[in-house]
Amino acid sequence: PRMVHLMNHSHLPTRQRARERLAKPEQTEAEALKKFAAVHTQKGEPKAGLVVFSRLCAACHQVQGQEGNAFGPDLASLRHRQPQSLMADILLPQRSIADGYELWIVRTKGGETVSGIIVADAAAGITLRDAGGQETQLLRADIASLEASAYSAMTAGLGELMSVQEMSDLIAYLKRWPELRTENLSQGSTE
Repeated sequence: PRMVHLMNHSHLPTRQRARERLAKPEQTEAEALKKFAAVHTQKGEPKAGLVVFSRLCAACHQVQGQEGNAFGPDLASLRHRQPQSLMADILLPQRSIADGYELWIVRTKGGETVSGIIVADAAAGITLRDAGGQETQLLRADIASLEASAYSAMTAGLGELMSVQEMSDLIAYLKRWPELRTENLSQGSTE
């Protein structure tokens, strides 16, 4: 979560320095996908995947409004996607940014720089939410510039932070989370 916050910081020099120091050199798509090629044949464990989700994804995502923070898209709908597609989006976040979750950089007439996801857009102004969940309201009259970032708000390099088994587990969790919820509810009702 701290890496995500620093790499999307509203203070431009801080954001640039964090991206230079914290971002791993971007691998080619082929290199990133090659490391995890075995995921397609490996069985994942959804309960272990919840642990991976909590460690790496919950800082910015939720699953059906639970288990995380509402900064990026809710991942509940991903259970219908192909595992290869999920893996590619996790490893290569710049390749596909969900509509409505673009990272915006706003420079105010007062010299302040604010970045985040636009969560409210009205004639009088906008509201941005940062990775920490903090919302900033800005009047249009105070905005000097508003531009979409070339970067995804999702941190690149997540493949460096997990093993092939952990990726298999994470994908199993994203595809089978309703089963875990049902299992937890039935266990909770018998206790």
